Amino acid sequence: MKAMTRRREFPLSLIKTVEYKMHELRHVVDLYNDIFGWSTFFIIAFTVFEVLNYADYAIFHSFRMTFWTNVVSNIILWSWTLIGTLVLIWMHDSVLTEAATVVALSHELRWSCEKANNLEELKLEEFANALIRDLPKFTAASFFEVNKSSILSLLWIVTNFLIVMFQFGLANNLLM
Repeated sequence: MKAMTRRREFPLSLIKTVEYKMHELRHVVDLYNDIFGWSTFFIIAFTVFEVLNYADYAIFHSFRMTFWTNVVSNIILWSWTLIGTLVLIWMHDSVLTEAATVVALSHELRWSCEKANNLEELKLEEFANALIRDLPKFTAASFFEVNKSSILSLLWIVTNFLIVMFQFGLANNLLM
């Protein structure tokens, strides 16, 4: 498509092929969501709970260990839990990024075709709209979309829970 954009050409057979493949990608992602949506949800939820559990232990129960033992053990535990989930989210997002690149190229192709007649322009516009309509969306059991912003959402959730845990921990220490 990049070469076609530079040459200002657009064979309709390639356009149909790309449109079909994008539609199939959407269909495969929908099947993936149906099959693995709950698994994805539980993996992300498990990661959040494990990180909170490790943080609770590090903040309130690690006084028996030396500082460096505590730091090393927490880095190992956190990375063990987080790396798998982060890779899962990044892999989901890489598919979405490539699909968005195809849509951007379709718009470039549409805007760069100066030799197109009205029928060809209409077909290019339908092509671009079809690609936008068929953009895939990964979800975790239809509760939320899984993309790069999910990582920040997870960090936000963990941070808020840590603040609450810290406040309750301080309150419990004052009451004792």
